[in-house]
Amino acid sequence: MIGNTLGQYQIISKLGSGAMAEVYLGRHVETGAEAAVKVIRKHLANDQKFLQRFEREARLIAKLNHPHILKVYGYHVAQTADDVSFIVMELINGETLDEKLKAQRKANGNASLSILEALSIIEAVGSALAYAHQQTLIHRDIKPSNVMIDTHGRVILTDFGLAKAADDARLTATGAMMGTPAYMSPEHALGNPGDHRADIYSLGVMTFELVTGQLPFSASSVIGIVMKHISVPPPAPQSFKADVPEWLSRAILKT
Repeated sequence: MIGNTLGQYQIISKLGSGAMAEVYLGRHVETGAEAAVKVIRKHLANDQKFLQRFEREARLIAKLNHPHILKVYGYHVAQTADDVSFIVMELINGETLDEKLKAQRKANGNASLSILEALSIIEAVGSALAYAHQQTLIHRDIKPSNVMIDTHGRVILTDFGLAKAADDARLTATGAMMGTPAYMSPEHALGNPGDHRADIYSLGVMTFELVTGQLPFSASSVIGIVMKHISVPPPAPQSFKADVPEWLSRAILKT
């Protein structure tokens, strides 16, 4: 793949990989502008379900235009067996919120952020979600590793790989659990499609983590965490960190 040209971008180096795709550094052949090029994995190249999911992801995100949502410049869906599907995205220089929290824990022994910093991040992500929801788009996997902070401090919501149009559930299998268990809404944990409120629930879990340094639920297994989201009322943030303001605690528990 390195050295090949996909669309208008020459592939320079590999940046990372995920379950569905590999991500490369691409350079525009005319302007020299750099971008992240997400290429669907070869073993999925002939899987029509995955190709549909990939095309849906690219088509939906390409419509979004918001300062706190990762920009998409273009995409291509394979037309033949030898072709590749890819999506060209904004290249972000910075760190994920998850990396920031881990560094905070290593330096201070606690991953909590100041109330001001936490609310600044949550406000940005909330603004991005409000915009996406207006476009009938649900993210479905809100968590710190899907939030980036660039070198200028801009907060960017990334990875709409589990996103879906709220009015088009045809490609989502009934009973399929989508998302990350630690941040998952009860609806998604039960395998229901859910709506924009599932994102708000996950945002509340992430807010809890930012201000207390801990997740509201823990267990020895994934299913244990999932069951707590379904059946156990969330604890008060002050029970983890006493200086969380009462008004903020109430707001978190409302989500």
